[in-house]
Amino acid sequence: MNFIQPEMVSNGEKKPDVEEEEDGEIVDEVMIVDDSDNDRRLSKDSDCVAIEPSKSSKSAKKSRSRSREQSKSKKKKERRKSRDESKSSKKRKNSEERKAREREDEERRIKRKRDREREVEKERERERERKRRERAEAERRRRMTPSPTFRDRQRERERRNRDRRDRDRRDRDRKSEKDRRKSDVFKGSLSEGQTLQELEGGKLVDDVQLNDIEIPMDSDDEEAKIEELRKRREMRRKMMVNVVEQEESPASSPQSRVASPLEKIKDRLSSKDSGSAKSRPASVCSDKSVEDDFDDILAAALRDDLECLEDADLEAALKEKLLENRETTVDARPINDDFWETEGDMFADNFSPGIKNNRHRKFLQSATNVLDPDNWTDADGYFKISIGQMLDNRYKSYAYTGKGVFSNVLRCKDSLRSEEDVAIKIIRKNELMYKAGLKEIEFLKKINDADQEDRFHCLRMHRSFMFKGHLCLVFEPLAMNLRDVVKKYGSGVGLHVKAVRSYSQQLFLALKLLKKCNILHADIKPDNILVNESKSVLKLCDFGSASDAKDAEITPYLVSRFYRAPEIILGCNYDYGIDLWSVAVSMYELATGKIMLPGRTNNHMLKICQDFKGKFPNRMIRRAMPEIRQMHFDGNNDFLHVKQDKLTGQDTIQTITNVIQTKFVRNDLIPTSNSNEKVTPELTKKMQQLSDLIEKCTVLDPSRRVSITECLAHPFIVEKIS
Repeated sequence: MNFIQPEMVSNGEKKPDVEEEEDGEIVDEVMIVDDSDNDRRLSKDSDCVAIEPSKSSKSAKKSRSRSREQSKSKKKKERRKSRDESKSSKKRKNSEERKAREREDEERRIKRKRDREREVEKERERERERKRRERAEAERRRRMTPSPTFRDRQRERERRNRDRRDRDRRDRDRKSEKDRRKSDVFKGSLSEGQTLQELEGGKLVDDVQLNDIEIPMDSDDEEAKIEELRKRREMRRKMMVNVVEQEESPASSPQSRVASPLEKIKDRLSSKDSGSAKSRPASVCSDKSVEDDFDDILAAALRDDLECLEDADLEAALKEKLLENRETTVDARPINDDFWETEGDMFADNFSPGIKNNRHRKFLQSATNVLDPDNWTDADGYFKISIGQMLDNRYKSYAYTGKGVFSNVLRCKDSLRSEEDVAIKIIRKNELMYKAGLKEIEFLKKINDADQEDRFHCLRMHRSFMFKGHLCLVFEPLAMNLRDVVKKYGSGVGLHVKAVRSYSQQLFLALKLLKKCNILHADIKPDNILVNESKSVLKLCDFGSASDAKDAEITPYLVSRFYRAPEIILGCNYDYGIDLWSVAVSMYELATGKIMLPGRTNNHMLKICQDFKGKFPNRMIRRAMPEIRQMHFDGNNDFLHVKQDKLTGQDTIQTITNVIQTKFVRNDLIPTSNSNEKVTPELTKKMQQLSDLIEKCTVLDPSRRVSITECLAHPFIVEKIS
């Protein structure tokens, strides 16, 4: 039994013990009682008073503890509820903000869509208005009285259409005539028993073109007639050759002289221009067949004229031109015996004119400079050159010519062809350049097969092979290129007119062969034109950029910039006219020693072209690619000239509305009294003809340029120089 001390219950009062719990509530401490005995009593004898617990105190204790627990759980629930409410409120707030942003974005998208629709509608309205104005303008012009210029243009269009219809009709007639001849190969031929007819001059003329006849060999009964036919044809050819040689010999009298092939063609052209039509004997083949082969006859006559040109005459003319202008030559050098000695210049760019060509260096490999037998390629992919090395067990190298972007070149001796000189172009070991080399081989084979007699002045490729992982091309050996010829014989003043005429004639023949093979060279320039040792024969080379005419891709950076035709720069469709343009610009450079169009950019090239030729035609500007056209022309087809500001150095755009021709080709070509060379009437005439030819070849609109056949028939090419 527990007892409470007397002082705690004196005067019958309890002294409660105050205690503070965790939750901050203040409760009264309960008196300690003994639960072991139900009969609790206070001891009277002791000085302590015993207090017997009652049932009411227990229930109060339990109620207080329950109330405390209930209050604690209630507060916990309230705290939990408040936390849940705060989280849900935050979620609701975030979702509301997100929805508001989405609504704003949707409104902005709808607004932008409406703006675009309004812009499209405005553009359509402007287009409708423009078409309406065009229709009104066309109607107004239709009702107006046509001006003389309009009538002239209309008549010119009608004339061109009429000529086109006539050409088409002639082509159909020729085709039907050929089909008719092939339908019966013996009809009208000597195998049918016909005899040869004789003209007044005593020359035998073939009454049919036997070369175009395909004679079947099936019948044994016709073999005797066919053999007789062949013998007679050979006899006629020999007789014709003898007659021509007798008439061209010095012993022949002037009365018996027969016109040369060039003079015949000239007379034919003059008669064609004058419109005179002469009747021809019925015994000779029809005029249609003659016109059909006119281009081939013209080319053959020009080749014959070229073969009559002596190498000594051309080189003498070059030296004469150099001696006349040696005081004004840009890089004049002392003229001595060594000056005229030049060696080969095959594809290289580092030739030094005026001295002996030291590029054919015969290196001797020392013991310390032996090439690694397992590594034949340097870091840039070039073949490592070793003089005296055998290539393909056949070609022994003896000189190094030089290297370019795609390859390096060796001079070798062909052991299988009696030590014949060849030039071997070794392509760099690179996948892209290997494919370009295969493409060049394909075009060269096609060109060489079409010109087996080597009369159209394109570079001859003997064969190709692989050596140590490099593609090798074997070419005929040639000397320097035309740029070096100009540097050596006419730097700053140009070459002699005889050389210009000869080189131009050969270049036009090369273009004729390329057109026959449907090939675009796409990189004609003096660097890619090689001449032989005597400087009399040239060859067009470097077909790495060539392409088939039908596969031409539009690109504004085709061809070297100085020789790039304007249709390439504008992104128009192009054809064989781009090579004709490059040849004409090269002819100007040969005649003057200066670059005709030294543009820094494509825009500057167009500016210089307009300085020489005037404003570009609107139809040509409209045919250009829109992305390229807007870089050089505005909406009114006015030229946008990009030039550099001299003070700030920044590019500025100047709109040129009125383009005026300020340069003339004839002023640079036709000599004056101030010229150093001797001015003669014949020289002035030939330079005027050259100026006219270059003007016709550099017409801005490619559809209005002259054809290659017309160039070969031009007086500058046809008429000889005495």
